[in-house]
Amino acid sequence: MNYADNNILQKQIQEDFIFAKKGSVIILPKGKIDLNRILWADNLENVTILGSGIDETILSFKNQIDGAEGIKITNSNNITLKEFTIE
Repeated sequence: MNYADNNILQKQIQEDFIFAKKGSVIILPKGKIDLNRILWADNLENVTILGSGIDETILSFKNQIDGAEGIKITNSNNITLKEFTIE
């Protein structure tokens, strides 16, 4: 995956976080995804963020240029992070 693809993917994942409704499942794609900015979510309820497996979906914040956290979830209840790796 090239740099442009990662930027598009990062924007899509962020939009999924922003527009998630109660009970949503956000599905992360397979592969190593190099992210250069924080992913954030606020006011989520009963949301699952699901990858394809700990060796199959990897979110890498190694080259992050903005934000101190990789994923930041605030003011939320019952959030499940499952089947992916954060590096």
